[in-house]
Amino acid sequence: MSSTVALIAVLACGADEPAPLFHTAQPVTSTLSSSSPEVGCLDFVWARQSRDSDRDFDRRNDALGDMQRSVSCDLLTTASAFREGIMDTKAGVANPDDRVGAQISIPFHFTDPCGRALAIQTIQELESRWGEIFTPRVVRRIETFETSELALVKSEGAFLDHGAIWFVVNEVGDPPRLSVIRRHLLEPEACDASTSGGSAFYSAPFTLGTAPPARGSISTAARSARANPLKIASIE
Repeated sequence: MSSTVALIAVLACGADEPAPLFHTAQPVTSTLSSSSPEVGCLDFVWARQSRDSDRDFDRRNDALGDMQRSVSCDLLTTASAFREGIMDTKAGVANPDDRVGAQISIPFHFTDPCGRALAIQTIQELESRWGEIFTPRVVRRIETFETSELALVKSEGAFLDHGAIWFVVNEVGDPPRLSVIRRHLLEPEACDASTSGGSAFYSAPFTLGTAPPARGSISTAARSARANPLKIASIE
């Protein structure tokens, strides 16, 4: 059963300094030795990133409270890459002219308001179904969610609203990509039972298996998260 950790955002920062993505219980340098797994993971990720990283930000925000967990070990990315991916996704889904800016994983998994699932395999198919997936309510939820609402499941990703929206990291050091939208959890009242949904939809639960590390059922992960929440102490 996967452990879960809520990602806690800092609420107040100086006007000229961007808000850190996560709280840390104490400065990373004072809680982690140079031989600890967390420091090793961060170095591992940095060495494999193809983009420049804000290493000071990564060090400050890698540790997840006092749980001996970290962004770099749990998701194999950095805090700055995570922040970048979330910001790009928020901007991309909200702007019809900049859909390419949204960090979206292919295959992309979608469930309609009636619970029928579809694995979208191409960008072209995603574009053709964009309005069906990214309804005004879904877009508003993505635009307005706070990082503190995310729950992180080790080796699985981060999710909102009991698994209605999932983000995954597909390559070491990359920003997270939006990988799942489950409209039946966000707006079930939109279900029209008289609509079949087309032959592309299927009713069986879907799994994520395309992104490293190997991922199990997101349904199982979300249920585990609800059953076993772990809180992080937030200390400035």
